Amino acid sequence: MPPKTAPAKSKKSGKNEKSEADIILGLQEELQQAKLRIESLERFMMLRTEQTQRAKSDKEEMRERLKQLDEDFEKEKMERFHIASDMIRQYKTMERTLLDKIDDAENKNNLLNDRLALSKIALEETKKEKDQIIEMKNKEIEEQKQKKEDMVIEFTEMLKETLTKMGNTITESSKEEDNTSISLLNDDKIKEIIGADTLSMRLGINTEKKKQTT
Repeated sequence: MPPKTAPAKSKKSGKNEKSEADIILGLQEELQQAKLRIESLERFMMLRTEQTQRAKSDKEEMRERLKQLDEDFEKEKMERFHIASDMIRQYKTMERTLLDKIDDAENKNNLLNDRLALSKIALEETKKEKDQIIEMKNKEIEEQKQKKEDMVIEFTEMLKETLTKMGNTITESSKEEDNTSISLLNDDKIKEIIGADTLSMRLGINTEKKKQTT
């Protein structure tokens, strides 16, 4: 009877499958982190956009107030000429204050625009990094699949060689009958091992494709 080498192969195949599962799990975690980063940047961009719009609205409101003050000043000047000097001083002071606020609002608006531009750049870089990670992990998965296929082929050749050598040691008197039995046994063993490895490999490939699709 030939030695039972199938259990040893099953352990080795199990290790390879565990390695593929770890790679796929790591890829999913990295993809999830990249998605969270993208969502965070999108929320940040929305917040900055709202702040920019609010700053523009405040700026326009201040300009309208300044315009109204000008009109009020002219009316007050015509109605009460004797207090014109005092009103002018008040106007100038308020004007300077409002202009300072306008300048401050413009500076804040420019700062928000700069941050928004940087956020867009960071978002693009994050997307590129995510694509690079996906490409790298896909290459690693393909390499693992190729290694498994090579190991199956190598093991099959070794098994054929071993079983052939065992067949050659059988006595000449029962050579024809025993060789027929061994040949059938060899074919059944090889088909069983190759079929198990191929099925395992196909299941692994289908699982990887489904996870990549999701």
